[in-house]
Formats: sequence, structure tokens, C-alpha cells
Amino acid sequence: MSAPVTLSPSLSAAMSALLQKLIPLLSSRPPSRNAAKVQRQGSRFRAPCTTMIDQIRRIGWLAAEAGLLVIVLCVLLNILLGNEGGSFISSVSQNATKFLQALPPGVTLGVSLIIVLYWFVRNRVR
Repeated sequence: MSAPVTLSPSLSAAMSALLQKLIPLLSSRPPSRNAAKVQRQGSRFRAPCTTMIDQIRRIGWLAAEAGLLVIVLCVLLNILLGNEGGSFISSVSQNATKFLQALPPGVTLGVSLIIVLYWFVRNRVR
């Protein structure tokens, strides 16, 4: 394992100032925790790993939301266009319909109530 990189105080201060400006842009958490961590380390510079994990988590949620939006769009287009919508739209709509019909009725209602309740509480806390 290699030893930590030692930087000159002026370069360390410049890197710290740059990180304090960049971390709020990359992280969903308040910058105070990461900025204080960088300041405490003095001339040793170690980039916080949390920003990369936050970016990966954000990209994952973005991909999941995009996939769900594609499914909802295909179902709506199938309702509007019918068989003229194309094979992709009809197959995605058929699969979504089969999946929702296979679930017991209480599951769909329960999950949607939990999501609405979570959204309501989260907005009230802010």
C-alpha cells in the first residue's frame, strides 16, 4: 500500500478551497461535513469517497425513474394508439398489464398509499 501524498501548504489550501466549491455541486449532503474533513487533514489530501457513492446512487435512481417513465409512456401510448402503436409499445403494455393483474389487489393499493404517505411526510418535514 502506498503512503499518502504530501502536498505543499499553498497547494493544499488551493485544493481545499476548490473542493469546498465543488463538493456542494456533486453531493446531495450539506458541504460542511466533507469540507471539514478536508480541512482537518492539513497538508495530506484525501478525496472523500462519499461524493462518488452519491453520484452512483443518483445515477441509479435516475435510470430507475427513466425506466418507469418508459413503461408508463408505453402503456399510455397503447391506450391511445391501440395496435397501430407498434410491436414494442404493445408488448411492453401487455407485460405491464400481466404483471399488475398477477398482483393481489391489496398490494397495488398498499404500495401506492405508502408512497403517497412518504411523499406527504417528506414535504411536511421540509
